[in-house]
Amino acid sequence: MKIYFRILKFAKPYKLFILISLVTSILYVITNGLSLWIIGSLLSSVMSDGIIINNNVNALSFTDKINQFLFSYINTNDKVELLKFLSYSLIVSFFFKNLFFYFNNISLSYAQNGIIADIRNKIFDKYQNLSLKFFKQRKSSELTSIIIHDVGILKNTFHQTVQNLFNQPLNVIFFFTALLLINFHLTLICFIIIPISGYITVKLSSSIRRKAMRSSKQTAALMNIVIENITNIKIVKAFTNQKNQIGKFVKQNFNLFNKEFRLESLKFLNTPILDMIGALIGAILLWVGGRLVLVDGNLSADGFIKFFTFLFAMFTPAKKIANVNAEINRGIASAERVFDILDNQEMEVYDNQDKIEINQFNKLEFKDVSFSYDNENNVLENINIKIKKGDFIALVGESGSGKTTFSDLILNFYTLNQGLITLDDINIKDINVNSLRQRISLVSQDNILFDDTIYNNIKLGDIEADSEKIYEASKKANAYEFINKMPNKFQTNIGEKGVKISGGQKQRIAIARAIIKNPDILILDEATSSLDSKSEKKIQDAIDSLSKETTLIVIAHRLSTVQKANQILFFEEGKIIEMGTHDELLVLNKKYKKLYNLQFGAQNE
Repeated sequence: MKIYFRILKFAKPYKLFILISLVTSILYVITNGLSLWIIGSLLSSVMSDGIIINNNVNALSFTDKINQFLFSYINTNDKVELLKFLSYSLIVSFFFKNLFFYFNNISLSYAQNGIIADIRNKIFDKYQNLSLKFFKQRKSSELTSIIIHDVGILKNTFHQTVQNLFNQPLNVIFFFTALLLINFHLTLICFIIIPISGYITVKLSSSIRRKAMRSSKQTAALMNIVIENITNIKIVKAFTNQKNQIGKFVKQNFNLFNKEFRLESLKFLNTPILDMIGALIGAILLWVGGRLVLVDGNLSADGFIKFFTFLFAMFTPAKKIANVNAEINRGIASAERVFDILDNQEMEVYDNQDKIEINQFNKLEFKDVSFSYDNENNVLENINIKIKKGDFIALVGESGSGKTTFSDLILNFYTLNQGLITLDDINIKDINVNSLRQRISLVSQDNILFDDTIYNNIKLGDIEADSEKIYEASKKANAYEFINKMPNKFQTNIGEKGVKISGGQKQRIAIARAIIKNPDILILDEATSSLDSKSEKKIQDAIDSLSKETTLIVIAHRLSTVQKANQILFFEEGKIIEMGTHDELLVLNKKYKKLYNLQFGAQNE
């Protein structure tokens, strides 16, 4: 229950609405009980000679007292008049009952939807602040499933439990008290159902919780297939892999069907079992109560009718209370996944007052840096390099040799395993993360763009930028011309991940986004790989003009883009095995020279 109480902490901002819900719940219970009493009285008046009110005060039963209070000022022997009064009373009581029911649910709905929105906001905020290491270890489908599916289950759980843990116990207490007052002996028989139903509920609930957790995980697995398929649909079609993809989806969907069906089977098993126990109790009470009326005369027909009216009215809230435990356990399974995210400590702290704010850059240095994602296999090993302001540094080597990881460490995306990275002799760990990254721009090899307009994608590099600055950045990136040929120009929506434009166009928008920031350090990770020769030349000219005041770190496979670099670092298996200018490395006649000959020899053939 600890986890459930943690969920309830989110209810504090909505305590007024919850209070309104609780007050209207009480009023609903009272008016609901009143409407049931009137129905019982209506039945009694039809089945007997009106509603009989005993005038002997000392001999008044509970039903007599209530009847005297409700009907003493009308002629209970006039059936027509009595029926008219009961009909009007029934309409009034049902009107207020349903009015309170509506306000109860609408106020609770506002609170629960607000709570769920707050939880989703908190999770999304957490996602923004978690380290990249966390995202490397988790599937995007799992994280999506938690914020949508699991939080959605919490909404249902909160609604069911708040309603059923407050409203239904009130109903049961109200009806049970009425039953005790109508006939104490008959009510004692009802106690049989409590230990039996409680035992069944506890047994089923533990199994429901386990199955709910498996169902949530299976939902994430299915979502992963959908996301991967939609993201990579071009490749799926190119390799005619649709049938295989359908097979994978059908298999995982069937697994989800099985898990959900087993979960629902347990949930729905609770109700019929309790129903049958209730029917058994009802039959016993019918037999005993009938004898009290017909044989012993210890119970009036009016009391007998009202007893059974309230008894069967009590069964519905009692069953809902029994099902609360199952709902809570399903919600707790989802809540555990939610709080696993919220409690995660792999955080990046952006507003730490103890960290150093920087507003310039003169020197970047790697000192004996080694790094591993899994704390076992080094991706980088013993890296030592000094980079000065205005340097043009090129990183070359085979894929997986550590080039991108090198640039990621400059942005402080990961914590070092060994060594030190300094910026103007300040340990990068001691620099405020936002302050550091505001001095650096990145163009990644994936050219990640958002489902938004070209204008807003470029503006992402500098939220404060005006139109003139955005246009200027697009010109430097050789994007201005193709953008203005589009129907909506800069207001053109490029679709999810930029699917509505070409690879080269995506790259140029990504470069414009980086340039607009006017960074001290510009990292280009395969930034010109999708450009034609003419566009590449224009991008190269833009890079050359920036390099006088901006430190360039360029990751490239095409050596034509890095020949003007001050230093070329050749990576192999996480180590820098060659270092120097283009001419120096050619003279060295080692790996770089072989790569150069391979590329330019192929071009000259």
